[in-house]
Amino acid sequence: MEETAKQEAREARGRDIVKKYSLWSMGAGALPLPGLDIAAFMVVQLRMLGELAELHSVSFHEQRARGVVAALLGAASSTLLGRPLVFSLLKGVPVIGSTAGVLSGAVSMAGLSRAIGRLFIQHFETGGTLLTFDAKAMRAHFMREFEKNEGAEVRSATPPPVPGPAV
Repeated sequence: MEETAKQEAREARGRDIVKKYSLWSMGAGALPLPGLDIAAFMVVQLRMLGELAELHSVSFHEQRARGVVAALLGAASSTLLGRPLVFSLLKGVPVIGSTAGVLSGAVSMAGLSRAIGRLFIQHFETGGTLLTFDAKAMRAHFMREFEKNEGAEVRSATPPPVPGPAV
């Protein structure tokens, strides 16, 4: 019983970590300079993985984590990775492009971060480490998580409708 309570507490803490870094990723996506947003996003992912590894008592090696994240993103489809890249490049277009790039990039990067975080929580919970992570084997699951989470980010970023007068 006590072990179950510990596991539930660890899972809750893991979700909190992922939520925190998803918000930081959203901030990284909102950076107005093309390329800087992607670099900041990678830093945020490394910090998130470091906290998740510590939570699960898994050794963390930054170089290995960087390689794992790059391999995971590289194993994903071009559609998945194309969105943040296009949004980053849009920021170079004055006014309309920069506004669209900032808003869309922020939402997309938050969804990517949440998908990465949830994937690693599951991996660490089942006894995995950074050394045993297989990006190619996890590709389909990662893409499902991203698509699910990107939709959630869009819904949470959309303000609720303003009620009209009662008729």
